Amino acid sequence: MSSLVENDINCAVYRSTDSINNLKIRIRLERLTSNALLPSLQRIKIEEDLSRLLKIDDKQPKPSKTDVAQALEETKRSEYEEVVISWQQKIFSRFEFDTYGKGTGPDSTALERKYYDDIQKMKANRKQPGRIFTYIESDPYCLAKDLDYFMTDSPNEEPSQLALGVNNIRDDPYCFAKDLDYFMTDSPNEEPSQLALGVNNIHEISSKFYFSGYRDSFKAIYHNLSNTNIILSSPHAGSDIPNDIPDRTIGGCQQNSSNLCTFYFNDTCLNGNRCSVTVQQDFASFDQFTEQITDEFIRKYNLLPFVIIAKWNRKKIDFNRAINEATFNHPQTIESYNAYHNYLEKAVEIIQEKFDGKGLLLDIHQHGQGNYTMIGTRLSAVQLNNDDLSTTSIESLIELSCPNNRNECIRGSKSLGTFFESNGLGISYPSLNNPKPNKNIFYKGGFITNHYSSKINVIQTELSYVVRNEFDPKIYVEKYVQALISFMKVNQLLQ
Repeated sequence: MSSLVENDINCAVYRSTDSINNLKIRIRLERLTSNALLPSLQRIKIEEDLSRLLKIDDKQPKPSKTDVAQALEETKRSEYEEVVISWQQKIFSRFEFDTYGKGTGPDSTALERKYYDDIQKMKANRKQPGRIFTYIESDPYCLAKDLDYFMTDSPNEEPSQLALGVNNIRDDPYCFAKDLDYFMTDSPNEEPSQLALGVNNIHEISSKFYFSGYRDSFKAIYHNLSNTNIILSSPHAGSDIPNDIPDRTIGGCQQNSSNLCTFYFNDTCLNGNRCSVTVQQDFASFDQFTEQITDEFIRKYNLLPFVIIAKWNRKKIDFNRAINEATFNHPQTIESYNAYHNYLEKAVEIIQEKFDGKGLLLDIHQHGQGNYTMIGTRLSAVQLNNDDLSTTSIESLIELSCPNNRNECIRGSKSLGTFFESNGLGISYPSLNNPKPNKNIFYKGGFITNHYSSKINVIQTELSYVVRNEFDPKIYVEKYVQALISFMKVNQLLQ
């Protein structure tokens, strides 16, 4: 039986009691209008329109009959492509052929190695990918519009967890990832996009695009749905406290014979002294700020960043510390930690390949030290106070935008702190008006800022409890995103 689900995208659902292994689909893709024809006809049309507009028909030669005949001759071609596809049969796209065919390395997955071998066989047989390709179950991505089609093979036809997580995604035809960049605008005063208008509840925009990480310790946007060179990380947003994970509050252990502190969840530290770790959560409860700014990126700019947000409390794991201190070497927290940072590594790799390495990773935090925002780029308060701007986490940005004056990008007119202040978000250190934190407590950035700065521009923003509470949350989010967009545009980063 076949029933059309969506006439506009020509989908159909087939049900049968036959074995799935017997499924064969014949697809014939025929070129009705040659690609080569379109430029020829378009040129002729443009010439005619220009002549008519300028009223110089009699002064300019019109396209000859030969020109038209040559263009129309292309229509006689009957090129087509036809394949018969079996269940879970992999057919590579041109993008996959080029990407997986580049080679493998020590970090390559088994799937990547298999695809590389398959592509080498194709090359040996002088085979090239066509216009028809398939995504199969083992592939690490899928089309957003297909997410809710993923069903179990249960005879009761219960939807999978993935399907439940994106239930009703098809209700809004503008929510397909392939459509996100169709409605781009550079105007800060632009009305909300059709994508945003199609969703009544603003939080529903991005909520369909998240998946749950290891044991629900974090949530993240699917890599293949993101369409911009921005990464948002919120490592201290979590409030969940799994009972089977030991607390980090016990602290590490500094042996009497050493100055080093070690971190093991089962270390009794009988021959040493406890060394403390920071376990204070950035927020009183799970904070939705990063989700809210993600929604604002979509609503106003049709941009979907890479996003990862911690859900486990900092007492259990600290994603913004080196792995030993972060996990206390507990196997469950190690799994979670590696999954979190694998997501960031993959996002950085995609930006390096797709956007020539130009991008920005924002590590988002909140503090209670005072009525000001800290912009961390690896420069300490001492360095800023002493005008030592030698080493930062935004070196490629400086090279691109401020090669002759580092100060401009760090705390001058092009700095993020300056854009925060100009958008009414209170005092920011460093900025054009407030270049030095002086005696104020200042955080220069943690593990994420240090670790990823060799691969991408990284900035840690420490937002003030006080400043945020002065605003309606929606207004604060709007100002934050507007400041960030302006900063990236001025520094030629936004892609």
